[in-house]
Amino acid sequence: MERRVRKRDQAGRSMLDRGAPGLWPPEPIDRALLGRLAVWWVVLTATGVVVGEFVTGFGRGSTITRFDQRASEWVAARRTPRLDAVSRLGSALSDSSVKVVATVLVCAVFLWAWRRWHEAALVGASLILEAAAFLTITLVVRRARPEVTPLDDSPVDSSFPSGHTAAATVYAAVAVVVFRHTDRTWARVLSVVLAGALPIVVGASRWYRGMHFVSDIVAGVALGAATLVVTARLLPRPPTRSTVG
Repeated sequence: MERRVRKRDQAGRSMLDRGAPGLWPPEPIDRALLGRLAVWWVVLTATGVVVGEFVTGFGRGSTITRFDQRASEWVAARRTPRLDAVSRLGSALSDSSVKVVATVLVCAVFLWAWRRWHEAALVGASLILEAAAFLTITLVVRRARPEVTPLDDSPVDSSFPSGHTAAATVYAAVAVVVFRHTDRTWARVLSVVLAGALPIVVGASRWYRGMHFVSDIVAGVALGAATLVVTARLLPRPPTRSTVG
């Protein structure tokens, strides 16, 4: 009898570690949480608009704007066919179509691996909050793009902030998931390296291609990082810490 009880308890713990359906609410986002996310959308958007208006309005002709234009002209004068091709790939890493497909795939893998919404919600909600804040900020600020020949077209004719860079920064959510689920050093180091390299590659590519000023890219990194921190703190964490890898 005692052996059967022990086996049943072990089976229950095993199911919980795998995030089995029915052992935890399947949808971690409720109305109260949506309300808090909406409040933070307002905060992030308002902060971005204030900074953007300072750079483009009150700060016009300032050290920041003069540096921005000189930096854009400097990099545009050093374009080469090879760098054009490399930067095209770097910029494409955070294109809208790539982001959608990558997010769907990552969320699908997380749902399959843990049979719960928490990890997928962290990635998806972070990107949605970032995109909502970015679109509002860029529509209000409407900063003109650098006065150099652009190498890309964009449906959004506004430069501040860099949405590509912000989204690339938000993908550090995958690193957060890795840290929550494994103690393996190689997995953690790899996730941090990739999380740090992606916004650098994307931001540098967007700057090189004449789509953004340096300050736009810095603002994009700040927006993406703030969005990820807010979402990670607001979303409920899984009830147990299971080890993967």
